[in-house]
Amino acid sequence: MGTITDYEKLCAVCNRPSDNMHHLVFGRGLRKLADEDGLVIPLCIRCHNEIHSSTAASKLSRICGQLAYEKTHSRQDFIKRYGRSYI
Repeated sequence: MGTITDYEKLCAVCNRPSDNMHHLVFGRGLRKLADEDGLVIPLCIRCHNEIHSSTAASKLSRICGQLAYEKTHSRQDFIKRYGRSYI
């Protein structure tokens, strides 16, 4: 699985050792697509829990995932693949 960073062993938020990968786009079966597209970042468990418990952080996660995807694809491609735009 690819990620949007080369630093897979460090949390992308706090720089502590990462515990798992966070799918930037998630929900309704979208994690598999995020895996395929490399829309994941390493996070420690604390930062991962904070993202999923915050509505604003969850929205920003999806926006970041979409922006990363749109570096190589169009917005229409994202909408077709993920079902909607987060921007």
